[in-house]
Amino acid sequence: NRLRTEAFKYFSLVTEIRQEVRERLETDLNPLQCLIMTVLAARAGQSRPAPRRMGVILAHGESSASSMAMCVNQWLETHVFDAIDMPLFVSQEEISRQLNDWLRKMEGIEELFLLVDLGSLEQIYRNLNIRNVNIGIINSLSLKLALSVGQDIRNQTPMEKVFERAKALSSIEYHIERNREKPRMIICSCASGLGVAEKLRGVIVDSLPEDSDIRVMTYDYNTLQQEGMTSPVFEENQVISIVGTLKPEEITVPFVALEDLILQENTNRFDDSLRPYMEVEEMRVFKKNIVKNFSLSNIMNSLTILNPAKLLEHVADAIDRLQNRLGVSLGNNTCFGLYVHVSCLIERLVMNRGIEVYGNADAFRLEQQDFIQAVDDSFADVQKFYGIRIPVEETGYMYDYIKNDPNYKKRV
Repeated sequence: NRLRTEAFKYFSLVTEIRQEVRERLETDLNPLQCLIMTVLAARAGQSRPAPRRMGVILAHGESSASSMAMCVNQWLETHVFDAIDMPLFVSQEEISRQLNDWLRKMEGIEELFLLVDLGSLEQIYRNLNIRNVNIGIINSLSLKLALSVGQDIRNQTPMEKVFERAKALSSIEYHIERNREKPRMIICSCASGLGVAEKLRGVIVDSLPEDSDIRVMTYDYNTLQQEGMTSPVFEENQVISIVGTLKPEEITVPFVALEDLILQENTNRFDDSLRPYMEVEEMRVFKKNIVKNFSLSNIMNSLTILNPAKLLEHVADAIDRLQNRLGVSLGNNTCFGLYVHVSCLIERLVMNRGIEVYGNADAFRLEQQDFIQAVDDSFADVQKFYGIRIPVEETGYMYDYIKNDPNYKKRV
């Protein structure tokens, strides 16, 4: 009785096996055998993550669905399809009942791809007892179609694209019932590298209230720069804001610069983006933690393994020399951003993890020779002290910081 309630999915599986043994082998499993099989199934199931997306083939005939599902699963070398074999003459209510029985066993599933040989799409999905699951239904069935859909399920292809590809293979209809809410997400993306973004993510996670359902993830800056709002991360998540060192172009989601969090300036858009998802007290706790966790000393201690005091001293002196060389007085926000960015890039260069990609590096090298030389001269002592060489690509990201500074624009 305890297994029946606490391991329902596995108890149901063993019940099905018992029925198959009774019908096909004309023998029965006793309660002790069923209990042992349930325990073993539960133990095996807990060692692997529950599938987030699954397919079901539903076909009329004694083993039509089972045969096709087995063929596709073997071909793809992974289990993407379950099967429901239906008698030739069966009502829509019976089809829905069997599907509902299957859904109750699939705890944690987020997306269901249903392939049926006959039946009304509208009647099928309206009779399902579902919550928080996206369901896509195709009222056409062939091995070629099942293989195409199965391969896309395995490859994590977005649901709409799965069905558009299937539609190109045959004339079909499909319907996606959107029940699943997208997870709320803050993205950390730094031109200084994913390692820095990951450490920044940890600081923000520590600042959020304990019971907050807002997730924080890192994302490659260059990918965001290239893909913009077409990036899959915006399709799969409700991105609230992006926190980082440089704002990716063509991004419309609110962006907050790391230096603004340190100085507690220009954070209104960040606060506004979070306010709908936090109670007043949660917002107060979050802002208090942000102020505490985003002091310059805390950030430096979090983002670098080098001696932060000595590193910051070297970087600040070099940036002062760079301002003198350029004949410009950069704003506080720009300087603080450069302190963090350059400190992180020095650590990466010390660890031989320099960035080797920067937009059109050849054009930058040609058009900004004076700026590149100014950086090289200003950071000569830093490069000598740490035994590194700042490549042109890294200089390009430093230029992106400085070129947007109002005082530098006036000089130019």
